[in-house]
Amino acid sequence: GPCASFSMHLIPDQFGNETSWKVRRYDGVEMSTIIESHQFQKGTIVLQGGPYLYKKEFERDATGSHYEMIHATTCLEVGSYTFILYDAKGDGICCNYGRGEYGINLSKGRVIRPLSSGKFSGAGEVTPFEVTTADIDVLPALSTVTAITDQATGVAVEDSTGDDGVAVGTPDDSSQTPNTGSNGESCASFSMHLVPDQFGNETSWKVLQKVEGIPLEDGGRRELGPATPIPETRFLRAISSISNSRRAQAQQWTVALEGGPYSYREGFDSDASTGGTHYNAIVAKTCLPVGTYKFIMYDAGGNGICCFYGRGEYGINLSKGRVIRPLSSGEFMGVDEVTPFEVTAADIDIRPVSRPSTGAVGNDPNDPPDLSSSSHSGHTSALDTIVNHVNPSETFNPPQIWSSPATNGPPATSVKSLMSLATLSGDGSTNGHGKSYGILFDVETSPSASPLVIAGMGLNLDTKSETHYEIWTKAGSWQDVNSANPDYKNGFRQVSHGRITGKGSSDFTEIALNDFQDVDFPPGHRQAFYVTLSDNNLVFQNYEEEGISRHDMVNEVQLGKDEVKVYYGAAVRAYPLDAADPVTDFWNNAGFLGRLWYKKHDR
Repeated sequence: GPCASFSMHLIPDQFGNETSWKVRRYDGVEMSTIIESHQFQKGTIVLQGGPYLYKKEFERDATGSHYEMIHATTCLEVGSYTFILYDAKGDGICCNYGRGEYGINLSKGRVIRPLSSGKFSGAGEVTPFEVTTADIDVLPALSTVTAITDQATGVAVEDSTGDDGVAVGTPDDSSQTPNTGSNGESCASFSMHLVPDQFGNETSWKVLQKVEGIPLEDGGRRELGPATPIPETRFLRAISSISNSRRAQAQQWTVALEGGPYSYREGFDSDASTGGTHYNAIVAKTCLPVGTYKFIMYDAGGNGICCFYGRGEYGINLSKGRVIRPLSSGEFMGVDEVTPFEVTAADIDIRPVSRPSTGAVGNDPNDPPDLSSSSHSGHTSALDTIVNHVNPSETFNPPQIWSSPATNGPPATSVKSLMSLATLSGDGSTNGHGKSYGILFDVETSPSASPLVIAGMGLNLDTKSETHYEIWTKAGSWQDVNSANPDYKNGFRQVSHGRITGKGSSDFTEIALNDFQDVDFPPGHRQAFYVTLSDNNLVFQNYEEEGISRHDMVNEVQLGKDEVKVYYGAAVRAYPLDAADPVTDFWNNAGFLGRLWYKKHDR
């Protein structure tokens, strides 16, 4: 049934062998009763993990490349839950033997527990939380054929739309073709980012999947129910002609995902380079099986979403870093713009999984001792961060504010373990540190390494306030410029951005893995990164040796493991990158201070 995306990030301390966790659901019992009675074990286990590894050579500071991260995701139905973190020793996961941390998130930006210190005493720490209907972002896959086109016309169809503006489809008749992908087969992650202009009320979109080979008995057309007046933005254009044969093979398109129209914004500043709180963004995600698709952006005004009334933009991405359409101007004429694309077997990144065993209701014989006397935290208040605002003059593109609509498709459950490479000094020294807006640097894998995936980053920020960040990447080196191509930002694509609250320069500020698009590294591969804030609070490391110019830094290793190395680069003392002068705004011989989270590539 409908469910809400759940994710957990866990960074164990040295004694990972003492750490385990469970997510429990409580059916028919009020959460207040569970908390008052401390009967946290009386629930159904829906997800669990641990214990993990003891690390003999572990350092006891908050930095270093000895840390690992566990990232678990699943989908939870409406109900009452607890997350229980167990520590067999009874001294928590911070701070005597390293800085262990954990965080819990639900859909739509709801933070149950921010990623922070796992300091507690007792057998475990309990975080109760509720999943409500407002948290639902995954709907059961529906079997719908929303339109069948004939020669030069499209059959107008109106679908039922939820309160969040994402249509879930309306079945036409019993002869509909099942949506290929609703049966739990392998599929590829799809995401769409949209920044509407002032007239969001004219903007809507659809992802259509092609279904072929269904004969029509009536000369190539089938009505889909009683005629209903449809707004101009809702029709589907014909994309092919149908044979004159009585039993023509028609093209059919099923709606995989759709959204809009959105809101008109009175008082909108049409200049994309000034102001910024008037921009909103929509991020839609689903999983698409192998097939032929088209993404259609509609504009009822017939003048696109850029650039008369603000800088509207949109972008489309598939799995494994494949960009169908980069996030860029939505300037087009006419009522729609069509982007065709194919999902191939090479794009598949999600395979069928079984739902986790629910276990038996009641005490698990393998559970740690009862927690009736242990500490528990009532993290029931949540931060709703569905809509945030930042200044669009502070980004290459107007910022995207995360607002995940409901999606169709099977919920996936996964638990992944990540390794880390930290460039921050293990002794806590700040010698040679400086501050800038951004940093350019390269990462390289050794020729003998297994394929790797960088799945996240932690940043070193000299602030404890909220700030806007962006992370960009491209294949090759950031110094791949010349007189014919002097643009340093050319080729970069964005893999993460948003609002984060800094932890100060003595600790890492982690980017949530859900907000970071994986970057693949084959053996012997070099990849450039540009990490930036919208303010001057990103801490970097000065290279303190003599006699090396900026253009020689491409071969100067800042830190490395056997399989991966980080090279010195350049601090950028302006924002955004295209506003920086390489001569005056690049601080030569600077190193990235932070942490890379990576894993061996899934085979």
